[in-house]
Amino acid sequence: MKRTIIISLVIIAVFLTVTILFLIKSDYHGKIGDLKEGNFSLNPLRIDPEAEYPAPPIIYFDDNTNVVGKVNRVDDLKNGQEIKVWVTENEDRKLANKIEVISE
Repeated sequence: MKRTIIISLVIIAVFLTVTILFLIKSDYHGKIGDLKEGNFSLNPLRIDPEAEYPAPPIIYFDDNTNVVGKVNRVDDLKNGQEIKVWVTENEDRKLANKIEVISE
């Protein structure tokens, strides 16, 4: 009886851990490219010259976008910064809810 309870608790703990890790995982990870007012393209971290890549996603941001990490404001974002992005997709736009700046 105790063994069944312990096994059940372990299974529940593993399931909850995987669920939490999935929920906090960023939607995109890359480098800022072609930064404009209100949006930027997100380039891959490494580029293989022999590989073909789809067009980089365009990420939109506004004053409500939460910026954390090496910088704390949308105005401090720069081309070439490595970032993680959490987005909400609506009407063919990817709006950043949170941007974590990893390196400058």
